[in-house]
Amino acid sequence: MRAVHFDLDGTLVTFDRPYAEILAAACERVLDGRDPAIAEAYTAAFFDRLRAVEPDPYEAGARAAIDRAGVDADPARFVAVLRETEYAATVVREGVPALLDALADGSRPLGVVSNGVGEWQRGKLDAVDLRDRFDAVVTSYDAGAAKPAPEVFAHAAERLPADEHTMVGDDIEADIEGARAAGWRAIHVDDGHGLRAGSPADLAALL
Repeated sequence: MRAVHFDLDGTLVTFDRPYAEILAAACERVLDGRDPAIAEAYTAAFFDRLRAVEPDPYEAGARAAIDRAGVDADPARFVAVLRETEYAATVVREGVPALLDALADGSRPLGVVSNGVGEWQRGKLDAVDLRDRFDAVVTSYDAGAAKPAPEVFAHAAERLPADEHTMVGDDIEADIEGARAAGWRAIHVDDGHGLRAGSPADLAALL
């Protein structure tokens, strides 16, 4: 039996506009400003913690943005507004529903392996009605390490036991090289137009 795991951001879902606009909208709502330096402060603090899988990357980013803006604001409100704005902008990539339909015959378990905070990433799947399509969702914060670290893939394999594992993703280093180093098969699917290798049917056959 082969389990098939999908990356989330950039593979299953994307945003309907550049992420910089999503972040700027949250800054404007909570901090009354769109100064690019505010968003840059958020981004730097957020990714420092996310890459290291350290606690509360969203709160850290919010506090950095608030400090840069020089206003009195609640970090929790900033995070809530950003989550609301991000979820509203999240859309399923072209080809994903057809591909999941083709794979939904019960012969293989399906999972998601994503770098990110578990609650946030699972909420994103809920926002686009995809969570019920998968038997397991594993994030870097669940595993205590981020792709391409082998711990993420080991944790995913424990959650979704199978004889073989295949990773489908858009990031060469994190998804493809990480999966192959862990002994998995890997399929790169980013052609700039949606999730397909020729077509959803072609990718389903390949899997």
